[in-house]
Amino acid sequence: MNLLVYPASGKFEVGPIRSYVEGRQDAVLDPLGSGAYMLTGLLGDVTLKKLRGEARLARPAQFPYSVIVEISADQVVVVQE
Repeated sequence: MNLLVYPASGKFEVGPIRSYVEGRQDAVLDPLGSGAYMLTGLLGDVTLKKLRGEARLARPAQFPYSVIVEISADQVVVVQE
């Protein structure tokens, strides 16, 4: 199930949203450069963050099992599969 969030008017200010997500202890920026964030759900678990990044690099066609957050000025997409 995906959650799509749209601005009430205009565009999102992307910088503060990215800063918030990057500030989460469970966030891993996609090492393949898609700009998406993987949320592990376990705060401060460095091993799990490392494993999520390694899993993504090993299988570039898919994300490892985690919540994915994609941020743009037009929408924020949260993918929970």
